[in-house]
Amino acid sequence: MTNSKHVLNNHKLNQSLSSMIWITFAIFAGLFFLNLNLTGLFDVDEAIFAEASYEMLETGDYVTPQYNGEPRYHKPPLIYWVQSISMDLLGKTPLAARLPSAVFAFLTVFGFYAFISGMTGNKRLAITASIILGANLSFLVISQASTADMALNFFVVMATMGLIANLYAK
Repeated sequence: MTNSKHVLNNHKLNQSLSSMIWITFAIFAGLFFLNLNLTGLFDVDEAIFAEASYEMLETGDYVTPQYNGEPRYHKPPLIYWVQSISMDLLGKTPLAARLPSAVFAFLTVFGFYAFISGMTGNKRLAITASIILGANLSFLVISQASTADMALNFFVVMATMGLIANLYAK
């Protein structure tokens, strides 16, 4: 009888942990995606990235990013490409300019969770580490900025985790 109680308790713990994981990611979705259109672009960098992406969309030149008609080689073009796609779908709005950063933030936290969970087998540790990453104030601010920072963060974190996974692969 004790063995069936133990199995039942484990099932309840796993169910509550799964619920906590879903709730956590729903909260992060809200934190990253809500209010992207609440304010205009207020930072100089946000305006420059958004305008360069819009000019890329308008000119159809997806090779050479431009800002006010002048070439802009300051950052890799990926952020301009994804912002241009977003603006093509949603119009020239702060929401469209900021949406790629929010998506990269969500993918970073989710990827971090999957990595920690896969490496350790401990979902509780993985969700705790993901909460620490995603709830960091600077991470939250950058997740809603129309800049290349969150895309860069995503690829650096993924590359680092890939290196670690390969180093410790069995």
